[in-house]
Amino acid sequence: MTITPTVPNILQPDTTTYSPYEGQDLNRFIQTWLVGLTGLNNDLVMTEFQTEPANIPVAGEAWCSFRYSRIDSNAFPYIDYDASNLIYTLQNHEMLEIALTFYDLGTNGQAAYLAALTRDNLKISYNSYYLQNNNCNLRGTNGPYVVPVIFKSRWQYKERLDIYVMRNVGREYDIPTIASANITLYIDNIMTMNIVAT
Repeated sequence: MTITPTVPNILQPDTTTYSPYEGQDLNRFIQTWLVGLTGLNNDLVMTEFQTEPANIPVAGEAWCSFRYSRIDSNAFPYIDYDASNLIYTLQNHEMLEIALTFYDLGTNGQAAYLAALTRDNLKISYNSYYLQNNNCNLRGTNGPYVVPVIFKSRWQYKERLDIYVMRNVGREYDIPTIASANITLYIDNIMTMNIVAT
């Protein structure tokens, strides 16, 4: 293997082993969880960031939007080296800050009810199995906070609830081996040429 200053030898993880949800896969994972926690239909639990802004439900119907606003990770993750199989294994813990926002017109208390219900449903241990089966754990909540807002020219009553979820990230890195090499040995001014192959 030749390593030059212009072509660095950088390891990439094996994509066939476990790796965390990212992007739209992470959004779908969170949405499925929130539909169960809130009791709302799928179409009333939506991600905040969409290519086209979603149509808000009819006046008076409560709904929820969500986004993950931060993903913090360990400064020094656990890294194991398996010399017999030439594999690095990385274990990292990431903290996801997930912002939930519940909306209604503020006339019947649906948003306040859903925010409080979701907060309390999170504290039931049985409701943690979905997270645990996906290498995640609930670490806490903040809120809810009341923040009225104008959305599509309509006043909406808005309650925000922040959820903190810790997830375990695992990645494996295969270390490349030398398949073959030409070796020149000099022993007492005698040159020997060998081809080594594995």
